[in-house]
Amino acid sequence: MEMRLASIQTRNRGSIAGNVCHGDPAGDPAPVFIALGASLKLSSAKGDRIVKIDEFYTDYFETVLQHNELLTEIQVPPVPAFTGTAYSKFNIIQCDMATVGVAATVTLSGKDGVCKDVKIGMGAVAPTAKRALKAEDVLRGKKITDKLLNEAGEAAATETEPISDIHASADYRNEVLKIMVRRMVAEALSQANKA
Repeated sequence: MEMRLASIQTRNRGSIAGNVCHGDPAGDPAPVFIALGASLKLSSAKGDRIVKIDEFYTDYFETVLQHNELLTEIQVPPVPAFTGTAYSKFNIIQCDMATVGVAATVTLSGKDGVCKDVKIGMGAVAPTAKRALKAEDVLRGKKITDKLLNEAGEAAATETEPISDIHASADYRNEVLKIMVRRMVAEALSQANKA
């Protein structure tokens, strides 16, 4: 499998915790951790506190991390049975920052194929990495079909605040997001069906 997470330099010298704390909305780990339902343990001389990752980011490159705190743990809950997870990013230059990044985790209720739970993390389409809550609501409790995947992609695009920059316009990012949500949920669903 081709490694498309971060750059070679970052993978060899950087840390996942450092990337998470950097708060770049185009970073790779945050959407994945959002889709996995991760929490962060923040520690200081005064003690520890646990923050859900989708509540950790406040704005571009800003987090709830205080000046006297360190991120000491990334807590990922156990993955339930019949669960699949997928992540990919769209970018022009290989290993560059994401123009759009999407991660999805789908948990089925069993062999019946009904979506018991779903989490979708989006990157590079808002001031922070964030969950696509409306898109998740489209899928949860139903058997996922191509029609529902399209609806989820459309719903996700209503939850964004993308910018236009040298990499892509805001409209282009939203169009790519719709496709990425469909593809990543479909990939996660395929994995869940094999679990």
